Amino acid sequence: MIRTFRLSGTDLDVSELGIGTWGLGGPLEVGGYALGWTAVQEEEAIAILREAAERGVRFIDTSDMYGAGRAETLIGAAVPRTVAVATKGGLLPEFLPGTTTLRRRFDAGHLAAAVDASLRRLRRECIDLYQLHGPDAATIRAPETAETVEGLVRQGKVRYLGVSLRGKSVTHEEIEACAHAAWVRTVQVTLNVFRQERLPDLDWLRRAGKTPILRSVLGHGLFARKRSAGEFGVDDHRSRKVTAASIAASAMLLDRVATTLGAEDVASVLLRWARAPDVNQIVLVGVTRLAQLNATIGAFEAPPLSHEQLCAVGALGRELSSSGLDGATPHPGAGRTQTTDGK
Repeated sequence: MIRTFRLSGTDLDVSELGIGTWGLGGPLEVGGYALGWTAVQEEEAIAILREAAERGVRFIDTSDMYGAGRAETLIGAAVPRTVAVATKGGLLPEFLPGTTTLRRRFDAGHLAAAVDASLRRLRRECIDLYQLHGPDAATIRAPETAETVEGLVRQGKVRYLGVSLRGKSVTHEEIEACAHAAWVRTVQVTLNVFRQERLPDLDWLRRAGKTPILRSVLGHGLFARKRSAGEFGVDDHRSRKVTAASIAASAMLLDRVATTLGAEDVASVLLRWARAPDVNQIVLVGVTRLAQLNATIGAFEAPPLSHEQLCAVGALGRELSSSGLDGATPHPGAGRTQTTDGK
């Protein structure tokens, strides 16, 4: 059975497994760049979301950017009120002039309109968790940001608030800003065996009363099975990110984990490495097929890894990450240090 817990500082009960819906949103192109995934048929996407709810998943994560709102629309059609839904706003499908950096807006006017649009697509009167999508430290700290987002809560449009930090460019300053912002209840960061640099921050965030939400735990699917360079379609964002080096490194990781732990299902091992069932955190897993959902739920229903296994998997990831996903590099001294809350 999938474990549930109370989200820190709230009355919201969530599951430790959350389903991410970037992939279900399908294609999205901005300025000739693929920012989405290969399309998933609507019937299958709805079946995945309904099955997740029936199997005990109590947290669905999305964004108004995923498929330009398509993921939110699918959730609105499929997800019952018993499941907490988190969405994001403030990231726009347009590049800053002369760059490939997406524009962000967190002003009151934009967020008010974005929340109303998300509510319509989600078919809800109130969003359980609303996350700012990629703000910097100055935005998180700004009094006007707190005034804006807390206003959404007072209006009854949002129950609780969080931050989804950027990917590999996230800084400790942004983590620190989240830890000290009274309105922040959750902090979403990238964490996987190739990207362990945020591990030391997770206990600190929990002690500050924030619940960590972990994403990309399977490296955008690279750690789920071996792949080839030509496997990704032009509408899949991985087609412009994944390199021969990252594919080779992930294949080596799969082989080494299988050999070291005697594991047939390496993806399950890597999910259980991120899971850390003795602490309160949400692990997001993106699924685009029912078979993936079933395998993912199986990993969360399986016994946790032992301390020795956790250490072994973490060490393998650090050893191989110098040629890993998205230019990841080993974090000196990083290790599996998660303990129970407050310790």
